[in-house]
Amino acid sequence: MRNGPAQTSLTLTQVREKQGTGKDGASELSETTQKQANARPILDNGGCCLYATCIACRLIRAQAAERLTLTIAHSRPKQRESHVSAPHLTLVGHPEPSRIANRLLRALAGDDLALLKPHLEPLPLQRGDVLIHPNQPIAHIFFPEDCIASVVANTPEGRRIEVGIFGREGMSSTSVLLGSDRTPHESFIQVPGSALRIGTDELRRAIGQSPSLHQHLLRYVEAFQVQVAHTALSHGSYTLEERLARWLLMCHDRLDGDDLPLVHEFLSLMLGVQRSGVTLALHMLEAGDMIRAKRGLITITDRGKLEDVAGAATGCPRRSIAASSGRSDVPRYHLGIRYRDRVYPDREGEAFASEVAMKQQALETAQGLLRTRSLMIPDWLGCTLEVTDSAGGIVFTLPFAEAVQTA
Repeated sequence: MRNGPAQTSLTLTQVREKQGTGKDGASELSETTQKQANARPILDNGGCCLYATCIACRLIRAQAAERLTLTIAHSRPKQRESHVSAPHLTLVGHPEPSRIANRLLRALAGDDLALLKPHLEPLPLQRGDVLIHPNQPIAHIFFPEDCIASVVANTPEGRRIEVGIFGREGMSSTSVLLGSDRTPHESFIQVPGSALRIGTDELRRAIGQSPSLHQHLLRYVEAFQVQVAHTALSHGSYTLEERLARWLLMCHDRLDGDDLPLVHEFLSLMLGVQRSGVTLALHMLEAGDMIRAKRGLITITDRGKLEDVAGAATGCPRRSIAASSGRSDVPRYHLGIRYRDRVYPDREGEAFASEVAMKQQALETAQGLLRTRSLMIPDWLGCTLEVTDSAGGIVFTLPFAEAVQTA
C-alpha cells in the first residue's frame, strides 16, 4: 500500500519527543528506525518504481556533473597554451638567435642590433642552396654564421665564374643597401652551415630608422667591392697555383679549423678552369706540404707556405674586411693560441663591447676548438688561449683544460 511507508515514518516533533525520554526513548527510536529500514524492501510496485526513479536521477546528475568537471579541467590548459603562444606567432614568427656568430652583426652597437635581432631567423643551408637568383626581386638577406657562399657572374651563353665570396664576416645582397631590389649575379652556398635570414623589407625599415646601422653595413659593401676588384686582378695576373692558394686562404679565414669541405666541381667554377686544371694545382700544393686533399675535403697543413705562394693577392682584401667589421668606439681584441713554445696569433682580431663579452667569446672559442681536429695542434689540452689588445699586451689567458671543466 502507498501509505505503508508513512505509517513507519516519524515526524520531527516525534523524534524530539523520543530524544527527550532518555534511554527508553533512544531504544524506541532505534527500533522504529530499524522497522522503517526493514519496510523499504517490501514496498509495493508503485513505491519501488518511485524509489528507483529517484536513485537513477541522482546518478544521472552526478555523472553529468563529473563529465562537466572533466571537460573544464581539460579545456583550461589549452586555453592558457593558446594565449601564451599567440604573441610569439603573430609578432615574431620564429625564435630569436641566442648567440650570433656573424662578425658583421656582432660589431654593431647594441641599439642597432636590437633593430635587427627580432627579425633574424636561424636557417640551415646545404651545398648548392641558392640564396639569390639573378635578376629577380631579393626577398631575404643572409648573414652567414659558419657557411660560405659564392657570388657568381653568368653570361647568356651559360659561362660562369666566381667574382666574390662571403661568410661570417659579411652578408648577401649588398645591392639592397645601395637602393636596388635585384642583382645580375647569383649567390649560392659552397660550404654548408647555417645563416641568419632577415626579410628585405625589415632590413630597409631598420636602416631607415638608424643611419649608424646603414653606415656600418655600407662599410662592408666597400670592403666587398675591394675583394671583387682583387678577384678580377687575380684571374688576369696570377698563375693557377697562386689563385688557388689565395682562394683556399680566403675560405680558411672564414671557417674554424683546418678542414675545408670543398669539391673539385666548385673549385673549377671558382677559378674559371677545367677540373683537370684544379686537380693539377692541388697536386702541386700538396707536393709542397701545404695542403692534403682527398675527395670532398682539403686540409690546410701549412698556412705560412700557402701565404707565400699566394703572395700579396690576399693582403688588401683581408685588411678591408677587417676594417669593415670593427668599430672605432669599442676595443679590439686578438684571440691567439699558444701551443708549447709557439704562438699562433690572431692578426685580424675582433671588436667586443666589453671585457665580459670578450671573455665569453674566448671560452666559447676554446670549447669549440676542443672539438676540432688539427694537424698542427694534436693535443688541444696543451694549449692556452691568449687574448691581446690592439697594442699587443696580454689582457686575458685561458688554459684549454679550464675550458673543459667549464663545459
